[in-house]
Amino acid sequence: MKKKVFTSLGLMTGTSMDGVDLSIIKSDGYNDFTPILDEYFEFSSDLQKKLINLRLKINTIDDLKNNSFDIDKIEREFTLFHVDIISKFSKDKSLNVDLVGFHGQTIFHNPKKKFLYNSEMENFYLK
Repeated sequence: MKKKVFTSLGLMTGTSMDGVDLSIIKSDGYNDFTPILDEYFEFSSDLQKKLINLRLKINTIDDLKNNSFDIDKIEREFTLFHVDIISKFSKDKSLNVDLVGFHGQTIFHNPKKKFLYNSEMENFYLK
């Protein structure tokens, strides 16, 4: 039985907070894998500074609450940056994307308390 091949678009950022890597692949999730596109999109220096400054201000779980307005504002800007990237590729009608993977940006991580704050997951406790 032939497995369905999906076209997937993945977006990833890292701890350097300098930009987004975008990859488009075709895969059945098992054996078939075809890379279609790999591109990098640099954040504006303004967005990068905002992300880094926000990360520097958050050292405790309470800091998340105290900076919630700034978190929401930067989270929106960060998400719209990703939407803009995806929009550029969705205009190409020859690409029918089945799946999009977007993990957000970690701005606070406390492994001792098993706590992580990610822009897309809100509060997340590791088990």
